[in-house]
Amino acid sequence: MPRRFTLKLRFEPLDPVRAALAFRRMLGLEPPGLLPEALTPGDFAVVRRKAALFGAEADAARLLRWLEEEAAAKGAAPRAIGFHAGHQAPGITRAVPPRAA
Repeated sequence: MPRRFTLKLRFEPLDPVRAALAFRRMLGLEPPGLLPEALTPGDFAVVRRKAALFGAEADAARLLRWLEEEAAAKGAAPRAIGFHAGHQAPGITRAVPPRAA
């Protein structure tokens, strides 16, 4: 049964202007170069926590590398999760052979 929600939200990645603004506001530095595409506020939060852990808050180049790694880890296209009708994983065979007609 499908769920009904009062609000339907769609979260898009930040555009280049907003990504640069997020770099300034969330990381406290000017971006040292062109930021990768498809960044989200969550990517900046991860990098900020990582910087605090490793003491790299003032190293804009390292923060940029970590953002690039976050963007690369996402991959190009989202993948569906769960079971899909008609899909069979590679190397898996049917437990019961189909019946002869």
